Order: sequence, then structure tokens, then C-alpha cells
Amino acid sequence: VAAERLTEAQLMEEYLARLPEFTTIELSHILVNDGDQATALAGRATPKNFASLARRFSKDPSSAPLGGSLGVQSAENVVDAVARVGLTAEVGAIVGPVESEFGFHIVWVRGRDAPPFESIRTQLFEELQGQVFTQWLLDQVRDAEIRVNPSYGVFDPQTGEVVAARA
Repeated sequence: VAAERLTEAQLMEEYLARLPEFTTIELSHILVNDGDQATALAGRATPKNFASLARRFSKDPSSAPLGGSLGVQSAENVVDAVARVGLTAEVGAIVGPVESEFGFHIVWVRGRDAPPFESIRTQLFEELQGQVFTQWLLDQVRDAEIRVNPSYGVFDPQTGEVVAARA
């Protein structure tokens, strides 16, 4: 049923919706509390001086000693505002300031790797086939004429269940 009903367009839509889950990004950032300071740092930041600026100005205690490096990780595991930059900005770009609940970030997108659709198509199909089959089954039940012995209850065509009879 799923092979007949689950289209390539639906699989691609699921792939695009879940792309942050599948994509790894390599980022460095400088985190500061003040928007004006972030704007000034963003104007000065280059790939050559980024690490020294991060060590000097970043308020992130885990990445500042590493020159701002957040390493390579799933985009899903990064603060949303920063992850959006990591997923959309050109690799090599320094972007900012970007505001998050932690402050203002200047983000250097050092790398990005997203698996091609074809490499995870089977995984997506396997994850979605149960939903497709359940929907097909409910459609079949709604279209069928199902009679239930009243002593057992009443058939609910929306859920496909027999609702128990009550005295």
C-alpha cells in the first residue's frame, strides 16, 4: 500500500522538512551580550582574526578558549538562530549579529554536510509507510459498510473502532 501511495514528492517534502536533523554543520561563533558590540565585531571579523577575537571577546566559556569553535555537530543540536545561519549562509561566510536567548552571535560557517536525498530515501520511506498504511486503512473502513452487533457497541467510522455499549 505504501509503495503505491507514498510519492517521491512526499518523500522529498519530508526530507526538506527534516534537513536540519540530517545535516551537520561546522561553526565558530563569538557570543556577546551587547548588540552594538556584536555589530562592531562582525565588521572586524575575518577568517584570519576570528579565533583571536573569539578568545578575547566571546562570553561562551566552552568555545571561547577554542577560538569560538563549536565543532562539527547536527544542526538540530545548535541554538535555532545560529543553526539557521549554519544551514543557509554560504560556507566560509561570517554572519552577524544573530540574536538568540543567549545574546548576540557572530557566526563563521566553516562547513556543512547534508546527505543527498537518495542516501536516506529508504529510511524516510520506512518511517512514513506506517502512517500511509494507517490512513489507507481508515479510508477503507470509512467507505465500508460495517455492522456491529448492538450488544457490543457502535462502530465509529472516524476511528475504525467499536465504541462499547453503555447501559
